[in-house]
Amino acid sequence: SRSKKMNLAVVGFGTMGQYDAQALSPKVETVYICSGKPGEQIEKICEEKGITNYRIPESEEQSLRDSQLVHLCVPTDSVSDTMERVLPYCKKGTVVSDQTSRKEPVVKAFNRYTRSNPNAGIYLVPIHTLCDPSKLPNPVIDAMGFIFGIIQCVPEDHKKEYMQAYETALELYSHMSGHISEFRDWREHDAIIANTQINTSRTNLAIASAFANAKCFPGLNETYSGAFDVMKFALAMRAASQPPHVYKGIQLGGKYGRDLVKHASSVENQLWSLVENGSENEYRQRVLRAKSILFKDLTDPILTDHDLKQFGDISVRLPNSDLSIVQWAVSLAERGRNIFQDRKGTTPMYDALLALAARLFNTDSLERAISAPFENPRLLIEDLEFHEQLQRWSEQIIFDNPAGYDRLHTAMRDNLKEKTLREQVEKSKQVVGVCRRRVCDLLG
Repeated sequence: SRSKKMNLAVVGFGTMGQYDAQALSPKVETVYICSGKPGEQIEKICEEKGITNYRIPESEEQSLRDSQLVHLCVPTDSVSDTMERVLPYCKKGTVVSDQTSRKEPVVKAFNRYTRSNPNAGIYLVPIHTLCDPSKLPNPVIDAMGFIFGIIQCVPEDHKKEYMQAYETALELYSHMSGHISEFRDWREHDAIIANTQINTSRTNLAIASAFANAKCFPGLNETYSGAFDVMKFALAMRAASQPPHVYKGIQLGGKYGRDLVKHASSVENQLWSLVENGSENEYRQRVLRAKSILFKDLTDPILTDHDLKQFGDISVRLPNSDLSIVQWAVSLAERGRNIFQDRKGTTPMYDALLALAARLFNTDSLERAISAPFENPRLLIEDLEFHEQLQRWSEQIIFDNPAGYDRLHTAMRDNLKEKTLREQVEKSKQVVGVCRRRVCDLLG
């Protein structure tokens, strides 16, 4: 039943704001929608999503003063300014939360405010829905099957009061997912999310922009016509379909991501040099060492032949190097990550890439992929495009360059047809569904 004592103010009414309002509306008295969208548009969205207890406030200030729970559903680069505007109106006891993927900017902005206002008496309980609700047929119901992160931000003083507020928030948020992951602080959250999201999205965006430039991938030539590449391509197009701020907010501005990408970029560069210089034995040794680290406890591939056959033929006449998957796996292995333990902060895209990597590394396909670039010189031309694009995406993250990131994203999207994106996003839902079922069957 709805709490007669709790109102929710949702600041920002994009994908995550709409999801939070819809998911929490049955649990609160009133949902205040604080958005720059026209009132008619907000009304239409609320009607479509079945949010009946919403109000469009005349004053954001008044809705904040009247709410016990405030959700900031804005892009990462807007969080600091939004907090500066919003927090002064939050009354004592208010729980403030957000839906960004990287929590360091959120925590720093909140702490900056509370240091200047030590008697504010407000509490930060960040959350992270580890899926994209806009890609789900029924966001509220379907998101129950995905991980929902809740991050503790315990202050040095008022610990008892904070934990009481945290437990209240935890009880409320537990209705949003059947898979709650509690993180002891923002550092644990951001470190794991860097490993599950940044390399995953960077790899997929590089595949997408390489295709946008070279126009060669599944179905377009004999090297990329098998089911494995069809699945990989669908995931890449799904990543490319997102607005730039979605992944930019995860990838840019954080130490964990920057360090991760510096290492991963260096590893991929080294692998590319080994291929370019014909150093097959050394290349094979590094790839097989990664297999022994990442998949030492896995005797069978996660994806079955039947799973792949849903997307096309299992075999191809001319194998390719699968450099995109190989470099992802080798970089994580050489960084010492346990890709299965990192599932505490997993996403559908991470589980899908994990399943594809496990398929490649635990079948005969791995030996063919290792040998392919050394036996087929034409692959060097095709792999060079991926290599260059991956390094370009990496540079934007390493040098924290949002303008360069936006230019790279725009160039990619300008060379992709909207029809292709729509079709592949639909196919990606099937890919993600198959991969997640298999991973969850194996790992829970």
